[in-house]
This record gives sequence, C-alpha cells and structure tokens, in this order.
Amino acid sequence: MPGDKVYLIHLRETGMVTRLNGAEMVFVQLKDMEIPVYLTDIKHYVSGVQPPVARGKHETSDTASSSVKSEKAVEKKDSGIFLCFEPVSDRSGDIIQFRISIANDTGVSMTFRYRFFLGCDIHFQLDRHVSPYEAFPLHEISYDALNDMPEVDIQVRDMQNALLKGELVQKIKPQNFFNKLGKAALTGTDAYIYPIKTTSVHKPATKSPQKKQDPFDLSALKAMMMDSPPNKDIDLVEPSREVDLHIEKLVRGYHHMDNAEMLHIQLSRFQQSLDQAIASGVDRFYVIHGNGKGKLKREIHTLLKTYKEVRSFNNDYHPKYAHGATEIILR
Repeated sequence: MPGDKVYLIHLRETGMVTRLNGAEMVFVQLKDMEIPVYLTDIKHYVSGVQPPVARGKHETSDTASSSVKSEKAVEKKDSGIFLCFEPVSDRSGDIIQFRISIANDTGVSMTFRYRFFLGCDIHFQLDRHVSPYEAFPLHEISYDALNDMPEVDIQVRDMQNALLKGELVQKIKPQNFFNKLGKAALTGTDAYIYPIKTTSVHKPATKSPQKKQDPFDLSALKAMMMDSPPNKDIDLVEPSREVDLHIEKLVRGYHHMDNAEMLHIQLSRFQQSLDQAIASGVDRFYVIHGNGKGKLKREIHTLLKTYKEVRSFNNDYHPKYAHGATEIILR
C-alpha cells in the first residue's frame, strides 16, 4: 500500500511505495527517482531487521548479488556488453512479457545510464554500475509494449573512464526485434539481444623526454628580446561558462525528429559541455534548458547527481535566464 517501506530484491535497496500501478506493480520512491516494480520483486521491510536475501530464480547463494545467475557456472567469453530481452511465457507457451537486463561479459566494471522510452516518454530509467561478468536485471515490459514505439538509450563507460565507452540508441521495431533471438551472454538463456558497441577511450599521448639543450648565449637572447617586442594582440580564450540546449541551436532539420531523438541530442551536448567546463577548471557553469514541460530539466538534474565534480546546482531566478537555466557549482 502507498506509504509502505519495502525492500527491492534486485537492486538491494529500500524505498517507499508511492502509488499502485495495476494489480501486479507499484511505484517505489528511491533516493532520487521513482521506479515501477513488480510485487514479486519486493519484500516488506521491518526497521531494525536485516533486509532479506532474495532466493529462487534470481539468486542461488547467500553471497549472490542482484545479478541474474544461471544454475550452471557462468561462462566467461569476454564477448562484450549486451542488452538482453528474455521472453516470459504463460502456460500455453505464449510470450506475455520480457525481462530486460544488461550483460557485462568483460573483465571491467562499467557504469551505465539507461533510459527506456514508450511513446517518447521515459518509461524507466536507471543509473548504476555492473560488475565484470555480471548480468544486471533492469526492468520488465509487457509483450504489447512492443507496439508502443519503444526506444532504448544506454551509455556505458568503465568506472575509471579510462578504458572503454559505448552507446546504444535503438528503436525497437517488432519486425526486426524477433530476428535477434540468441543465447544471452553469461546466463545462456534464450533472449533477444542488442550488442552495445564499445570503443577504447582515447588517452593523451605521452610526452617524449626532452633532449638536453645546448648552453645558450645570454647576450644573444637579450638582443633577440629587444628586437622582438611582445605581441599585445594575443588574447587568452576564456573557457565557456554556459551551453544553450535549445534544439534549434544544436542541429538543423530538427523538425523531422521525434521528441526522444531531440532529447538524446540535447543531453549528449550537455554532457560534452559539462565535461569541458570541469576540465577547464571553472567554478560555475550554466545550462540553458528553457521552461517548456520540464522534461529536459529533470533529465539534466538526474545526470548532475552522478557527477562527483558537481558541488551543487539550482534553478533559481536569474536576471539573464529567468527560470530557464540551471546554475551548476563545480568543485
């Protein structure tokens, strides 16, 4: 019931039930987000009692994590990272829903940012990390959801942001979806599989050791300085302290894009600009998101909570931006 404190078996976190969602699901408020959860995936939590360890189809030992485990030993192939849709059938054999998980068949711990859209609205979102050789459960969707223009947007990178990064932005089209049946990495179960293409993070080239310079003539250097007065026309470029995310400022032909495509472009530009601001050492940064329906602003605020370099942020009134921008205070 709304107001009950519950324990989420998969995420191993406690939250508060906020509202019902049909006969089989409820919405649970965590620290910074509200997510839909099946009743079978929660347990009521009693204060002062250790939260229960999930048993059965998702865990096989007292030390099992929230990852999906098969009954036999996990087969590590270092095959990559995948988004898997495992079908769930009723007694007659008809598929009624899909369990969605991310399989990290690599030896690297990865952070991920996951968004699932239905009809251009965010249906489910999660920012977490997945351990090496782990299949992490995300959420479930009904079979009929495939007809609601679903789209996934997932970004991954290694914990140190020094080795791998990857991205998958995919519209789920039923005519192509059912051609992707295969064996899920790590679990070996039948699933519809989307590989998440990863690339190596570019590392700056190491500086070659400088050769020992020959002794120079101080008198010759002084003469050169006298003959070459300093150039006063050279100005230092000040790091950018704001980014305007209005779509017309970012791309042409946006009139032919749907809301999910525009949101993806805006968030990608925001993260790129924020990373540049952090690298340049500025103390504060403004992101102009406008007023609108507030979806872009909410997504930005969710992302900001994942940056350790962000001290605080606010959407207070500003003489230049009114309430159409968020001020970000950096460490």
